[in-house]
Amino acid sequence: MINSVRIHEFGGPQVLSLEQIAVQSPGAGEVWLDQAAIGVNPLDLSQRSGAVRVALPSALGLEGAGRVSAIGAGVTEVAVSDRVASATGPLGAYASGRLYPANRLVRIADELGFAEAAAVMFKGITAQYLLKTTYPLNRQPRGPGTWALRNSRKLLHTVDR
Repeated sequence: MINSVRIHEFGGPQVLSLEQIAVQSPGAGEVWLDQAAIGVNPLDLSQRSGAVRVALPSALGLEGAGRVSAIGAGVTEVAVSDRVASATGPLGAYASGRLYPANRLVRIADELGFAEAAAVMFKGITAQYLLKTTYPLNRQPRGPGTWALRNSRKLLHTVDR
């Protein structure tokens, strides 16, 4: 059995329920993760509160890091004992272990701690999204457009004048 934080209704932190669930065997393309750390992000809070609807009852959490302890058929991306992190669905990172699609995992370097890896995964996705998106800016002296242009140049973006 493992510990999993789940919700049966929407609301504040008081709706979080610590429950025992059975360890499951990975199916094709899946792994079992022994999670060492999780990340918390605004989407988790929105799902718990009901601002972003999920089917109830529901597990929570997207970001996690730990070790692969079992692999299902056809898994070639990772191996047992690999240090990995995750940041996308399915929900269920708020747990001491979970099933997860192998092709969505990222290996983490030995020098990076599990807590650090779990904490930055969703932020990295957000940064990547923002770096690949184009926004028109109105450049005014000392305005937010000037700040954005200056900082975009620092991040090696192409800035058209």
